[in-house]
Amino acid sequence: LHHPAPAMCGPTRVSAQHLVQGNTGSIGILPATAFDPGYWECDVDGQWVAYAWPVSAILEQAFCQGWKMVECRCRGIDYRMTMRPTPKAEPLVPCGAQVNAKTGMSRDIRRWSSFQQKQFHFMECSRRAVGVWQAWLHADWAWLLLDQAPKISADGNSSRSSSSQFSGLHAPRGEQPPRERYTLGPANCFREAWWPELLRNWPSEGLLRVAHPEQRRCSFAARRLPGPGSEEEWAVLQAYWAKEGIPKATLLGAYRIQNRALAHGFAATRQALLARRCSEEYTDHSKSRPDALRARLLWHGTKSCDSLLAICNDGFDRAQASTCVYGKGCYFAASASYADKYGCRVHVPASEDSLDRKAILLATVLVGELCQGSSDMYPPPEKPHSLTGDRYENACDNPSRPSIFVTFKDFQAMPAYVMVYAKQST
Repeated sequence: LHHPAPAMCGPTRVSAQHLVQGNTGSIGILPATAFDPGYWECDVDGQWVAYAWPVSAILEQAFCQGWKMVECRCRGIDYRMTMRPTPKAEPLVPCGAQVNAKTGMSRDIRRWSSFQQKQFHFMECSRRAVGVWQAWLHADWAWLLLDQAPKISADGNSSRSSSSQFSGLHAPRGEQPPRERYTLGPANCFREAWWPELLRNWPSEGLLRVAHPEQRRCSFAARRLPGPGSEEEWAVLQAYWAKEGIPKATLLGAYRIQNRALAHGFAATRQALLARRCSEEYTDHSKSRPDALRARLLWHGTKSCDSLLAICNDGFDRAQASTCVYGKGCYFAASASYADKYGCRVHVPASEDSLDRKAILLATVLVGELCQGSSDMYPPPEKPHSLTGDRYENACDNPSRPSIFVTFKDFQAMPAYVMVYAKQST
């Protein structure tokens, strides 16, 4: 071990004779905390580990004397402790380094005036974080789905916790979520009959760009449901979940996703596919072929909140497909229960319950003529009844009774809602 951890090092034979007569060059005015006992820690792979006595006492003496360097031996290993001034004696800024005299490995060290000061500091950080989170929680355009919330633990380390309470959370980067207008434009009107009924009452004006507590890139508008003014939309979504959702799972919330670029691309892709389906290009001259191209609501599960955010920003990327049983494309399921197998667990700050939350996407997908999918198939095969070699729009698991659909074109699908739910305990 290259660090003196109290549980591992035990009583270490370090005495004043190990101090280097050292450097009398001062590193600053004697700090006001010089007569405090001092509490020293070493950064060991992202975790701050406390130094045991007497190493901590040696470091404190060197710091208060203004020495630039001190040497000591711990568990048979020689260390060189270098000191450096910190702005305004900020305890979270490393004030030196522990260097292994043999290997040269260096680790940051930091000082608190006392263990009690450290506890007080993180209690204050937690209190401030709670106040800031309150503003974000009341903003229905804020993205509050996190893979795991970083918490400040009792020892001051940043840990990944599955606890659902926000007490101890790092505060968002910003006292208030930014409020930026977002417009889809008049061309993006969801009231046309070909859109799924669930989307036809979507607003296209007066939207707000999503605000992320970690200032991640967000190029879309969203509305978190339920919330004030969204009671009707939430009721419709709950009814849809009751009919098409996961049995024995409660819908806890949702995010309506409206992305200007994806909506434009989706509508344009539909027009391009319709143009290629005119009856003159097929041997059967069917007049109903354009009607077979439908915008359907299907389910999609993804592995993490980061992936959810990426899809909402940039759409579905077939290059991310890993298990390509029915072709190299983006996969969608008619059953929410099937998508649940691939859904991600999410943490919602300030939730005071212990529910195991998950999230999946409800997507709008262009579904046309289907072919039987096969492993790693790309592109889909040509339609035998096409005079121009037109290819099938989708592959599936079973053309007679499809339950899994594969898309092969960009903008052939777009996210509509992120659905947040919890299964009932059995």
